[in-house]
Amino acid sequence: MVKVDVKYTKLFINNEWVDAVSKKTFPTINPQNETVIVQVAEADKTDVDLAVAAAKKAFHRYSEWRTMDASQRGLLMLKLADLMESQARYLAELETLDCGKPVKVAEGEVYFSASVLRYYAGKADKILGNTIPADGEVLSMTLKEPVGVCGQIIPWNYPIPMMSWKISPALAAGCTIVLKPAEQTPLTALAVAALIKEAGFPPGVVNVLPGYGPTAGAAITHHPDVDKVAFTGSTEVGRMILGAASVANLKRVTLELGGKSPLVVFNDADGKYLGMIDIFGPVQSIFKFETFDEAVDRANDTNYGLGAGVITNDITTAMAFARHVRAGSVWINIYDHVTSQTPFGGFKDSGMGRELGEEGINNYLEVKTITMSLPKRPLL
Repeated sequence: MVKVDVKYTKLFINNEWVDAVSKKTFPTINPQNETVIVQVAEADKTDVDLAVAAAKKAFHRYSEWRTMDASQRGLLMLKLADLMESQARYLAELETLDCGKPVKVAEGEVYFSASVLRYYAGKADKILGNTIPADGEVLSMTLKEPVGVCGQIIPWNYPIPMMSWKISPALAAGCTIVLKPAEQTPLTALAVAALIKEAGFPPGVVNVLPGYGPTAGAAITHHPDVDKVAFTGSTEVGRMILGAASVANLKRVTLELGGKSPLVVFNDADGKYLGMIDIFGPVQSIFKFETFDEAVDRANDTNYGLGAGVITNDITTAMAFARHVRAGSVWINIYDHVTSQTPFGGFKDSGMGRELGEEGINNYLEVKTITMSLPKRPLL
């Protein structure tokens, strides 16, 4: 059994470790033996108000964060990635203790998370607007600006990667963050928060609030000073968040929700795959099909559309399937291959918006059009 020194159990607000205003705590449980690991501070609406106020102050137009060069934001993110890698084993063991996944798997997820930070660090000073040949005697251009204070709510299954997916594009864009980890797995988010402070991010830029969805989560999604919410979790809760986002203001919302992702194996595939089914199947629901259209129709006969896969040696079949299946990611002769550079997200009830890749940062930017009158002739 993994034994880890749990260093951080309080709320992280404005670069400080604080108790919940209510002084309440909740237990985080070791899933291996269902024992209590430690008691963690439990945020509620009052704590969310304090964290949002800190994030709003950090987003002020004259703040250290907003006036910082974009390239310097990128350097801070690179420093955070380095710190995460330097603590990879500790973070992995802490994840194993709290989440239950094997240490080696968790360690790989730390390195992947650092790669996401580095990808978006490189984009921090490459957020570009356009000049537009607009009609009339005018000069028109667009600026891309950070959306503002972002509430981010992450799930229990990939705590460190999900945190990285959320904070990386937001930081590169220049936003500030109030993040709620899943109540089942709060420990690594708090450990990463300590590294955020060590890396030199100004106070209030990232705030981490462990707590429960109906209290802390709801307070974030309903808060009038939160400009955007990003959530990964169930479709049911995603619908609730979408509704809450319209109550106090019209928050920008991105949702990565549930999925029932098909994998279609055509009869020209390597026997290797069919052999696995003969030996190990049925390991999941397996349906035979006769025609290409039948396979596509079955793959699309669901309310979800997060991902889909196809196994075939025929490139025409592969690309036709990729074109017609309704899913945010389609993998050909590979499955669930996700990288920093490739957008990820769902069709239909699997959500809206994309994380990772170029599209991931666009969700944290507002486009502003500026148009200026030009004189018809030079003024002498």
